[in-house]
Amino acid sequence: MRTSLRRIGSMLLALPLVIAGWVGVPGVAAAAVVVPPGGAGHTCSGYHYSTPYSYWQTCAWADHQYVWFTVNFGNSGDEAWYPEVIAIDYISSGSFKSCPAGYWETPEFVIGRNATRSTPRLSCVITRRPGAYASNAYVEGNPLGYDSATLRSPTLQVQ
Repeated sequence: MRTSLRRIGSMLLALPLVIAGWVGVPGVAAAAVVVPPGGAGHTCSGYHYSTPYSYWQTCAWADHQYVWFTVNFGNSGDEAWYPEVIAIDYISSGSFKSCPAGYWETPEFVIGRNATRSTPRLSCVITRRPGAYASNAYVEGNPLGYDSATLRSPTLQVQ
């Protein structure tokens, strides 16, 4: 009985740290999408609006051979959109990984007026292996950088 009271007490003391994100809780990570062996699937973050007309999201994708990560843009405005900075990386089973070809600065990447565009698949692609993956992207939507944001896709569990 004494041991269980101590355990409960320590859990209650740690609860504010867990809520604040300073202490992790062991367990199995929840996957938003599970991709079975030989299957395909994807998962995407919500949209971030850089302006009322310019928006973007980041996605993790898998097919029978590869896992890749993209940033998808939309522009419903009447003028082209030139994001200042686009950087895409990924997380593989809890570790951050870099995509050397996943970085652009103005004017390298343009989203035309009333158009959509995605970063090239080949800019951040790996050979498929079982694991938990997520796309991690940073975008500065204009020269002032006030609308910069980092988005992460939900977990894509590849079997």
